[in-house]
Amino acid sequence: MQRLLSTLVHWGLFITVFAQLLGGAMMSGTAGRGLSLFGLTSIPLPIAKDESGHEFWEEFHETVWIPVAVLIGVHILGSLYSHFGLKNDVLRRMTHGVK
Repeated sequence: MQRLLSTLVHWGLFITVFAQLLGGAMMSGTAGRGLSLFGLTSIPLPIAKDESGHEFWEEFHETVWIPVAVLIGVHILGSLYSHFGLKNDVLRRMTHGVK
């Protein structure tokens, strides 16, 4: 059961972080801006400026952080439970690698 939950949390993190990045890029593109790289340069996006599309992607981008934060919290709690509750080496493997 723990392996299944671990897999679900990891895939959930991958999917929601990707969705957050996609939403941010689409939000910038539909606003008529390029994708800013740390304020140093901007990558133009092949997306037409669209006010209603921008509102949708802005709302999407602002909403997706909630499942990202929840999954990060579950991931932290799971790793602490494995380390202190089950007393296994999962946390050590996550931080230092397998030895």
